[in-house]
Amino acid sequence: MAPVAISSTSERLDNGLLVVVHEDHSAPLIAVHMRYDVGAGDESPRESGVAHLFEHLMFGGSANAPDGAYDALLAGVGGENNAWTDHENTVYHSIVPREALDLVLFLESDRMGWLEGGLTPEKLKNQRDVVAGEAADGAARPGGRDIVALNAALYPAGHPRHLPVIGDASVLADLTVDDLLDFHRRWYG
Repeated sequence: MAPVAISSTSERLDNGLLVVVHEDHSAPLIAVHMRYDVGAGDESPRESGVAHLFEHLMFGGSANAPDGAYDALLAGVGGENNAWTDHENTVYHSIVPREALDLVLFLESDRMGWLEGGLTPEKLKNQRDVVAGEAADGAARPGGRDIVALNAALYPAGHPRHLPVIGDASVLADLTVDDLLDFHRRWYG
């Protein structure tokens, strides 16, 4: 089988953002894939789970797209989105009709630069509860605790893969909005 050749162009902006564009006009859709180079491996023990928590908080509202407007605006144009976090990255992915490119880029830039205007103690509590539910669901599955225990056993404290991506509930419980804003400025600015 021949390798798949995908052509693209790229440019690094003055703010450090790397923009990679691949054009394929076979469908009237745009896919925007925002990858932040922050994951569980970048966290200190007192930040265990913050990258994953941010995966959730970034959908909760920003200065110009408050209280769930991100999802509502994308759904309103027929778009969809999702996100995931691992040890190295946090990724946000949207697929929208090509006419909605400006909208999705606006929304991404808004939560990148103006999340502070939408982050409240209530939203922090709500998303912390969602993450706790995900952790409980994962732990309840057969073998659900195995990967966390395996990583803790294989990788010594301080290694980027030692801490679980889902985080430590006791650490997340003590976080304040100011703690999260500091993390956001460090990794998302």
